[in-house]
Amino acid sequence: MLGDNFFYSDNLIKILSQISKRKENTIISYKVEKPENFGVIKRNRLNKLIKIIEKPKKYISNLAVTGLYFYENSTLKLLSKLKKSRRGEYEITDLNNLIISQNKLTNFELGRGS
Repeated sequence: MLGDNFFYSDNLIKILSQISKRKENTIISYKVEKPENFGVIKRNRLNKLIKIIEKPKKYISNLAVTGLYFYENSTLKLLSKLKKSRRGEYEITDLNNLIISQNKLTNFELGRGS
C-alpha cells in the first residue's frame, strides 16, 4: 500500500480479505473524475489489462490505480528486472507493467461508496 492514500468502505475489510485469499497478483482501482492526475489502467476490447500509464496527457480510461496491491511471493523474482527511472527510483508502475506483460495481474475495481 502506498502511503499517500486513504481508503474507506463499509465492507473494505471483507473485500481485502477476499482478494488476499485468491493468492494472485491484484491491483485495486477506482473510477475517478480527473484521470490525468493518476496512473490509469489501459485495457483492450476484451477488457484485458494492457498497461498502466502514469498521468496520461490524453484520455486512456478513468480507472485509476489506487496504490493498494496484492502480490504473490514469486513476484519478488521480478524485482531484479527493474531499472531505476529518470527520477532515480524504482517505480511500482514498472513492476505492475512487467507483471501485466506476463499475464499475471488482475484488477479489482472498488465500487461506488468506497
